[in-house]
Amino acid sequence: MDPLDKVRAQAYRDACRAAYFGVEKVYKAEEFIQELDEKLTGGRVGQMTALTGGVKISWNKRLTATAGLAKCKRGILHRMSSATIELSDKLIDDQDRLLNTVAHEFCHVANILISGDLRSHGSGFKEWGRKCEEVFTDLGIKVTRTHNYKAKFEFIWTCTEKQCGEEIGYHTKRLDPKKDRCRRCGGVLMQTNPVARVLKPRRDWDIWG
Repeated sequence: MDPLDKVRAQAYRDACRAAYFGVEKVYKAEEFIQELDEKLTGGRVGQMTALTGGVKISWNKRLTATAGLAKCKRGILHRMSSATIELSDKLIDDQDRLLNTVAHEFCHVANILISGDLRSHGSGFKEWGRKCEEVFTDLGIKVTRTHNYKAKFEFIWTCTEKQCGEEIGYHTKRLDPKKDRCRRCGGVLMQTNPVARVLKPRRDWDIWG
């Protein structure tokens, strides 16, 4: 197989996996929230948010500064609390990121609603995080203070200058290599992901009149 064809085949497989995960992650996030609540709090978060629809999950394509956010409001009456976990559609692109981010944000929810601790990453949050890691050791859950994720871009152009090699990524095919140049050295850019299709010149006998 031609090396370029191998790259194209791998790019196609990666695109298929990404498309599948894009659908799957919505359901996995919902399921994992239920599992977190049952195993960490004994279902208390679900009970406290029962009258407001439970813990809601929303996916935000514009959320790129962080992988997730937790928004909670502790109700005066039992079952009147509310909680929403907002997840980054761009940054959460594999299962590890999904599970770790949901676990992190759920610890915020539990810390606020159950412990009554409004501190962002204080001792209460750390205690919930430690408990979460112990319960879900089989999943390799790590509840860290921040989400240090970088976005994986769908379209990548690479500078052709050997001394540079700068990569420029976008989520849409917005760069025109005929007009745009490398922002570092001004060199010519070549699309490297997905690999641009190379058109072979037609020979005279390939042209039918």
